[in-house]
Amino acid sequence: MYQDKTSADAFSSLHPAVNFFFFGLVIIFTMLFQHPISLLCSLIAGLSYAIFLVGRRALVFFLKFLLPLALLAGLINPLFNHEGKTIIGYFPGGNPLTLEAILYGIFAAVMLAAVVSWFYCYQAVMTSDKTLMLLGRMIPALSLILTMALRFIPHFAEHFRTVRAARKTLGQRLPEGRFGSLREGARTLGGLLVWASENAIETADSMRNRGYGQAERTHYIPVRLTGRDKRMLAAQGGMAGLLIAGAVGGGFGWYYYPGFASPGNGPITAVTLGAFALLCLFPLFVNGEEAWRWRSSASDS
Repeated sequence: MYQDKTSADAFSSLHPAVNFFFFGLVIIFTMLFQHPISLLCSLIAGLSYAIFLVGRRALVFFLKFLLPLALLAGLINPLFNHEGKTIIGYFPGGNPLTLEAILYGIFAAVMLAAVVSWFYCYQAVMTSDKTLMLLGRMIPALSLILTMALRFIPHFAEHFRTVRAARKTLGQRLPEGRFGSLREGARTLGGLLVWASENAIETADSMRNRGYGQAERTHYIPVRLTGRDKRMLAAQGGMAGLLIAGAVGGGFGWYYYPGFASPGNGPITAVTLGAFALLCLFPLFVNGEEAWRWRSSASDS
């Protein structure tokens, strides 16, 4: 079983193909399905899983960055979209402010927050080595770029803190005032860009010397699909098929304009929303099953 910094998470210990397939499904379906309940379910499940993975840091990220961004996106829509039959008031320019435009903006913000939450979980689960292992044989160039990009961002931030600490050690205090801080930031950024350029050249030379890109390059996969991994993939594929069939049958249909209403496919909607909820909660179910197995083995012993 694959082990990494999220080894306490049973879902992360599955084969990377299972993780990648799940995140691909849940992110794509979240962006495609516009039903309010499915969007709320995706947001709640994504945020819950993020909190399970990294704890309080995920909640701080949501409240400090994601919530203001989502609220801004939700408030912008009524300023430019004036469709809808329920008029609340009028802007100074004479354009109407409609309830439907506000609700559409709110749920567009919910969709944005849900997608970002799932990408947050993806970053924690699908580490760079997993991505390279999974995609290295199929698309080696793209997998290498993704791996280097994921590694570069935290490495760049760490080097930025190192440069600032070094400047303080040399007695170069941070200037006071807004423009002084901007000048100091520009100096630090200039040093970081020089370091990044040198690092890129060294990396390219190292890859060339190691023979990257040669036709006879071998590829090592440290893990294999187990029976449990195959069952997980089959379960996800079954839920995906059910969701596609439900979507074709109108299970996720919802009208935002001219009125906020459902087309009325009650039974189909209930089944497809239930399947989507199961898909979103899939990692938590895997962890719950693992915890139950541990308790059962402990009680038997």
